[in-house]
Amino acid sequence: MLQEYVRLLGREMTAWGRLFGRANGHTTTIHFGGGSPMLLSHAQFESLLADLDRLSPISADTEIAVEI
Repeated sequence: MLQEYVRLLGREMTAWGRLFGRANGHTTTIHFGGGSPMLLSHAQFESLLADLDRLSPISADTEIAVEI
């Protein structure tokens, strides 16, 4: 069930990206909050980050935070 959530979240991010277009520049901050990110596997985080990177590039100086 969690894998399906990650898949659908990726689709939703892609849909928003189509609506608003690819961002210029790069992502400066990504925050996974609310406690539930602890349920995600490493592969699921990678999948979400890959989806985000396609919409707005993630660079080496992008701050990524996970609320635990």
